Amino acid sequence: MTRCGSGGAAAADFVIEPLSGDFRERVKRRTYELFGGEIVVSRGNIFEPASLSGFVAIQKADSKLVGILTYRVDSSSKLEVVTLDALEQFKGIGSALMKAVEELAVQEGIATVYLITTNDNIEALRFYQRRGYRMVELHPGAVESSRLLKPTIPKFGSFGIEILDEIVLEKKLS
Repeated sequence: MTRCGSGGAAAADFVIEPLSGDFRERVKRRTYELFGGEIVVSRGNIFEPASLSGFVAIQKADSKLVGILTYRVDSSSKLEVVTLDALEQFKGIGSALMKAVEELAVQEGIATVYLITTNDNIEALRFYQRRGYRMVELHPGAVESSRLLKPTIPKFGSFGIEILDEIVLEKKLS
């Protein structure tokens, strides 16, 4: 368990805990709210975030869920962040969740953490690059294949940008 907070007077103190059974139903509901169903799709893979390993950020004052990160270790022994959701932005929640998963990767001897996002997700691209993640792959048109597996993926995303491509970002931990 990690104690976190951004330090400002209005900052909410929170703790990072492993995702457990108590929070899996909330993860399922939140996935539905954000992604229009209980699954997410990337690079031709279907994931059910509520059944993955992960971390949650819990507000200390009232035990309110304020952040969720889910992950998996892939067949090449790299750790993939499947979902990251800071329910309150700019309070250090996403950063703390990423730090927790990176620390876990180091403890497990995993040298690379990566994630996949889409071309419209400008805020995510900013967030990850500021934390040392680099764009290592671009998959033009990949979202069309994902829509075959999950037709509810919208045509347009953040800032009215058409959702077309998947971008892989990774960070080497050494």
